[in-house]
Amino acid sequence: REVFSKYHRDLKRASLVNYMLQQRTAVMHNYFPFAKTHWLPWSTPLNDGQIGSILKSVTADDITRFFNALNANYRRKFGDEFYKRLFVALDSTSISTYSNLSQADYGHNKDLDNLKQINYLMVCDIVSGMPIYGKTYKGNVVDVKTVSHLLIDLETVFRSDNTEAVKPNLVF
Repeated sequence: REVFSKYHRDLKRASLVNYMLQQRTAVMHNYFPFAKTHWLPWSTPLNDGQIGSILKSVTADDITRFFNALNANYRRKFGDEFYKRLFVALDSTSISTYSNLSQADYGHNKDLDNLKQINYLMVCDIVSGMPIYGKTYKGNVVDVKTVSHLLIDLETVFRSDNTEAVKPNLVF
């Protein structure tokens, strides 16, 4: 809500996530009939064009602000001690695509298909499973580079609005 409240984007995205979790799918063409028969945070069913606009409107700045807000909420709830005892699990994966998205590019495709890919990196707290950070990368960026960028990005994420960055004990 702190990041996506403009035009009720928070409720619309929450409805999409709710659908994806309940149906265990990322296929959106069945969202409209689902939304007509299920209670969702955004009560008006979204059509394909609206869904596309909502998903396309997420910027890199939105993602950074989301993880900043998420970690600020963790800090309010658990205090700085949460970060002092933090052990993280890091996972990166590549997603093959036929799309022309800006981050889609040819890289080392683990599935050995001749498709462009987008790389995704997620960092979670090992104990609680709570997400700490996530980011997409161009498909041609190797894992070693993503980790070096990750360390720089985490400095920003662990900083609360008016405080110094908390220095977690990162163990990979």
